Amino acid sequence: MKKARLAVFDLSVYIYGNDEKGRFLKEFSQEDGNSYGMTSGNGVWIGECDDMFGLIYHEANHIVDWILVERLKCDFVGLMGSSEIRAYLLEWVGKEIRKYVLKEIE
Repeated sequence: MKKARLAVFDLSVYIYGNDEKGRFLKEFSQEDGNSYGMTSGNGVWIGECDDMFGLIYHEANHIVDWILVERLKCDFVGLMGSSEIRAYLLEWVGKEIRKYVLKEIE
């Protein structure tokens, strides 16, 4: 598990790799499903599939929604609109997940 700290918003994102599904399910009180990835609050589990980049950014989007709605109390999330803060958050979360799950180095 990797704890990625986003100090500007005083929060962390918890990233779990393929072999850490059980730990993710337990720590975030989730039930096992037939999915390749799963997000709960500020935690994300990434399994393995043919399109890892697609999966990572799909789940990163859920984390960004959680940050915007639950932590920043933004009301524009449901409008399917775009914003600079959403774009930068998605880039950051996706990059943090990629670094841990795909072992990418900056």
